[in-house]
Amino acid sequence: MLGELLTLGLKVTVLGLGTTFVALFGLIIAIELINKIVNQGLENKKKQSTVEASIVEGETSGANISLEDTSTLDNEDEELIAVITAAIAASLNRSTHDIIVRSFRRVPHQAPAWNLASRRDQITTRL
Repeated sequence: MLGELLTLGLKVTVLGLGTTFVALFGLIIAIELINKIVNQGLENKKKQSTVEASIVEGETSGANISLEDTSTLDNEDEELIAVITAAIAASLNRSTHDIIVRSFRRVPHQAPAWNLASRRDQITTRL
């Protein structure tokens, strides 16, 4: 009697765990398929959109910057260009000698005004 109850309980446990693992495996497959479908659409949009910073791989070393008036470049602009070049090189896993930053411009925030105000408030009160 006790042995039959334990066997029945073990069978129910194995059946429940098996069903759970099969269902979770099915969910993983469904999520991966949806992820591939969604990312394929995003990759097509990325190819069509323009790149904000023009990156040209060349044989020359250093940063080649062509702005309308290069004589107005001061130390801060040179530091900003160096930081941008380093960030691009780090994201592409390449050397800074392979990257030439020709121009750059600030991209405006696309966040709503309330989001920017809240972010500014958080930074000023927390830091």
